[in-house]
Amino acid sequence: MVARKFARDAKPNGGCSGPQGMRPTTAMPPRLIPFTGFPKTTTSFLKRLHRFNDREWFAKHRDEYEEVVLAPALQFIDTMREPMRSISKHFEVAAEISGGSLTRIQRDLRFAKDGKPYKTHIGILFRHTGAPRATAPAFAVKIESQRVAIQVGQPFPDAQALTWMRERIADDEDGWKSVTRTPGFRKRFAFEGEQLKRPLRGTSPDHPFAEDLRRKCFVAVQTFDPHVIETKSFVQRAARSMQAAGSFMSYLCSTLDLDFEA
Repeated sequence: MVARKFARDAKPNGGCSGPQGMRPTTAMPPRLIPFTGFPKTTTSFLKRLHRFNDREWFAKHRDEYEEVVLAPALQFIDTMREPMRSISKHFEVAAEISGGSLTRIQRDLRFAKDGKPYKTHIGILFRHTGAPRATAPAFAVKIESQRVAIQVGQPFPDAQALTWMRERIADDEDGWKSVTRTPGFRKRFAFEGEQLKRPLRGTSPDHPFAEDLRRKCFVAVQTFDPHVIETKSFVQRAARSMQAAGSFMSYLCSTLDLDFEA
């Protein structure tokens, strides 16, 4: 395979909805203790944030945010170090308030059409260290008030990476089938994200993976009831889900000439 190097200033092509975000900002990190679960009030906080999404409300509830979102999220990330290392050593697991695996709660208002300043979910990204942060393949956790999602893949590929993936799928039907159409994978995961409206130029609409070739990103998602986050077993549940996607992530990383094996 031809060596493929990422430009350090590579920009995403638009990609799919996911937990990607700018870096969180709080002066001092909470003390990291073993993760015992998110508080039962975490999802209710997210519901209220969705309803009262403005700076004045958030300022009044900043302490609650740090207690029911920020602190347990960092504890979860810290506890995921060992499970992630057993999957692959090439993904960053950083329990840091700034520049780590937790995406910040503030939205980038340049891209927020409704002007609301805060995200209404908790985003956690374990990014591949060999690619630019904005476009890196990642294992992710997205906690919303109505569902929890384990997301694996490359949510915001640049144009070059997207081309490589489509070319490989088109030429390697058996390989793609072996990592995405097995009973174990299909039982857990479904692909989500935007697709081209028409078949990819140069490919037959009858190609067995024509639907995948139209994807603008490659993200497989397993969803859970939001209450799974309330016990310490959420670490094991998330780790098992990510482990089950290991072959898919290995395939994606090899396509992009990125290391994967633990």
